[in-house]
Amino acid sequence: FPVTIVRVSLVPTIEKDGPSKLDVVRLQVNIIHNDYDALSNVANTIRTALERKVAGSYGGVNVQSIVFDNESELYNDNIDLNGVYGWQQDYIFRIKN
Repeated sequence: FPVTIVRVSLVPTIEKDGPSKLDVVRLQVNIIHNDYDALSNVANTIRTALERKVAGSYGGVNVQSIVFDNESELYNDNIDLNGVYGWQQDYIFRIKN
């Protein structure tokens, strides 16, 4: 399954005495496949893995929280693409610096 992750935005918190101690990062997960049921299963697996993840360090990133924000489905009926389905999920990460 082709899965891409795109950082949509990064908003630092404003600190009087130095750099941001907490960033709010919006990530978009995009998945495409030609089998809708398989795509739906992968999207649900990703959501289960990310939504309300326990705070901790993941790959060296200190995550305070992850919130599922939005989801949408797409369908491309272009005959050259054989009916490709797409799934988009948005998450808000709170990252401690």
